[in-house]
Amino acid sequence: MSEISILVGIINAPEYYNPYKHPLRAKKQALIILNSLLNNQLLTNNDYKLYTQYLNNIEFKKPYFDENNLQLLLAIKNEESKLNLIGGGYIVKSTIDRDLFETVKDTWQASQSAIILDNKTGKIISFFGSQYDVFYSYRQIGSTIKPFYYLLALNKGYNTNTLLIDEPLKIGNWAPQNFEKTFKGEVSLKDALIHSINIPSIHLFLSLENSPQKSISTVEKFLKDIGIEGFYPHDITLSLGTLESNVFNIARAFTIFPNYGLIPKTYIIDEIYDKNGNLIYKKTPEIEKKIQTIKNESYSIMNNLLESVVSEGTAKNLFPVKKEFYGKTGTAEYSVWFSGYDGKISISTRKDGKFLLSTTHAIPIARKILNIYYSYIPLTKVPKFFFYSNNISNTSFENFISNNFNKKELFFSKKNYIKNIQNYEFLFPDLFLKYYDYDDNKNSSFQLFEFDKSNIKKFKNSLDLGEKNTYNIYIREKFFMDYYFPDLYIAINK
Repeated sequence: MSEISILVGIINAPEYYNPYKHPLRAKKQALIILNSLLNNQLLTNNDYKLYTQYLNNIEFKKPYFDENNLQLLLAIKNEESKLNLIGGGYIVKSTIDRDLFETVKDTWQASQSAIILDNKTGKIISFFGSQYDVFYSYRQIGSTIKPFYYLLALNKGYNTNTLLIDEPLKIGNWAPQNFEKTFKGEVSLKDALIHSINIPSIHLFLSLENSPQKSISTVEKFLKDIGIEGFYPHDITLSLGTLESNVFNIARAFTIFPNYGLIPKTYIIDEIYDKNGNLIYKKTPEIEKKIQTIKNESYSIMNNLLESVVSEGTAKNLFPVKKEFYGKTGTAEYSVWFSGYDGKISISTRKDGKFLLSTTHAIPIARKILNIYYSYIPLTKVPKFFFYSNNISNTSFENFISNNFNKKELFFSKKNYIKNIQNYEFLFPDLFLKYYDYDDNKNSSFQLFEFDKSNIKKFKNSLDLGEKNTYNIYIREKFFMDYYFPDLYIAINK
């Protein structure tokens, strides 16, 4: 009853009567509650004396808990609630990389948020900051938006050498500026992106359609299609990132670049065991969607551009030595960003506040996380796309491989690439089906991949990674080789 009276007493002013900060205030307020109970004959005199004595002797020992652990627990419990578990006693195994999480969390600041995903499986490797900031809050993303509509431009036929206007611009009352407040007359598409120059980027945005409003609608539709939830301004300022979103949405959207349009479904619970140690739940990676409207050449060019951002552009101080990493900075009025990826992970970081720069405030956050991660996990390369045509026809894929390659090298390729494409049949079901059917129908001993055939019925409505063009099947199969197995492609072309 003494504790109840304290809890009831603090309701009207929880901070003023906070027992950990103001114990005497809390006890005086609780005493008012006990007096009221006595006066209304809800307590006897003896009970009143007993409870007031207890109240006087209570010590408020502030419980210690790790805020970072609590945020992680909340995120796991949120996903667990969707699995309809009944009862208790479960052991839940998360996808979180404990070494990374524990090493980074103790130095984390409240104004920061970050997440790192496995862009092949969708596993949440770690996140830092409050669950709300990472998954739900919205902030303007600044130039982080540019790779997405630059991708649309590349898909329409623009190239890295396309010249864009860089002169003073005014649209109504809006007079946007370049960061350095200077103009060059015209710059290449590559320079405009890797140095994040605003004015040519706006011109590129406007050129996507035959009217500003159509350009806005086209970009918004694409951003929503790749899963960027948030507040959309519905005006031309979208070109400079007045869209508001969070690091989770951005990291997930960035997976389209290394995956050539594939977006995996994210998750944080890997396995669940009952109290007897029996495995009762195992998450299998799934593809959330495949963006069908973008050509593979466009993704490949964008990968080259985003690699240049890190090697020579606005993110060139990300690593002390050069690494094959890809990314984009973003600076908005009250937040700064860095988002990027390699062939296995995608990361997005954000710092909130005034008078910040992405180069000096967001990139150091990403650098800390990535340096720790890469200290025990090797960097994975992003597949390169080489488009070519060839008139060699009527040659089966099996004969082509056997005539140009030996089994030892083929096995080497499987060993080094399949292990980096976890659950191949779930991530690339159309190719899984294609070679599954090929092997069965031809009764061939040749097997390009090692996989489990038991789940074949799940993929009858599989995705199509191939280009929708008039090239024959040989070209599509050879395209697959250079996309997923560049070492094979190089060896074959020698």
